[in-house]
Amino acid sequence: MPAEIGELGIVDLTRFGYALHMRWLWMKRTEEHRLWLQLPAEECVVESMFQASIYIELGDGCKALFWTDRWLQGQSLLDLAPCLCNAIDAWVKRQRTVAQALQGDQWISDIAGGLTVQVLLEYLQIWDRTREVQLLENQPDKIFSTASAYSAYFIGQHPIEGAKLLRKTRAPAKCKFFIWLVLHERCWTAARRKRHGL
Repeated sequence: MPAEIGELGIVDLTRFGYALHMRWLWMKRTEEHRLWLQLPAEECVVESMFQASIYIELGDGCKALFWTDRWLQGQSLLDLAPCLCNAIDAWVKRQRTVAQALQGDQWISDIAGGLTVQVLLEYLQIWDRTREVQLLENQPDKIFSTASAYSAYFIGQHPIEGAKLLRKTRAPAKCKFFIWLVLHERCWTAARRKRHGL
């Protein structure tokens, strides 16, 4: 875990790999001239984390994906209308932009599944919300990251009290490591040694 929350700061290679994959997705969305844009999609974990870590400020609506991106007041339709989104084919979700969807209310024709009461209620909710959307011609969508990709995997972790002070302290490494053990209650005290039969 990161040193900022009181850990040793040794990189978790699995999560760091996910973060690098997220960087790839970021470049796919922001740098359209790259030659490798058509390569296969990333792992499901990476895609989900990427969607949760970005939001889009609408311009012309040509980059923002209608069904999956967080473009509607910082929320995605997956969050606002999950049952309605389940009635949409996966390939449509990956390709339908906001500009395409809003042109003549094309998004309505994307609905292909069974129309339950919940789907109809969510449909009406999205209908009302899309009436207020105004696209800006000749102004591209802006994509913003809400957090560093690697740090985002540790959201919710509570920092250990005193860890920040310990990191800044000038002391021999073995002393700092001993205090780190004390802060984490991992020091081999007499009570702990007795518990382990030592």
